[in-house]
Amino acid sequence: EAEVLQDFRRRAGSVFHPCGTCAMGPDAQSSVVDPRLRVHGVANLRVVDASTFPAVTSGNINAPTLMLAEKAAALILEDAAR
Repeated sequence: EAEVLQDFRRRAGSVFHPCGTCAMGPDAQSSVVDPRLRVHGVANLRVVDASTFPAVTSGNINAPTLMLAEKAAALILEDAAR
């Protein structure tokens, strides 16, 4: 039984990609990043990955993550032009 349990612990995992651990919102008390993906209270740092998603997507998370990266690139270029 101990070997089976050890094997299970070694190989167990989730089929879901982690996301939603870095909440987006306007308030630093209830979120990590603002709507432009900037980390509250930290200059020049953005989070550009699935952790900013509010929920797990119903399909593969790759395409939504690419879409977020495209949007983040546009935001970064806009902010750099200011």
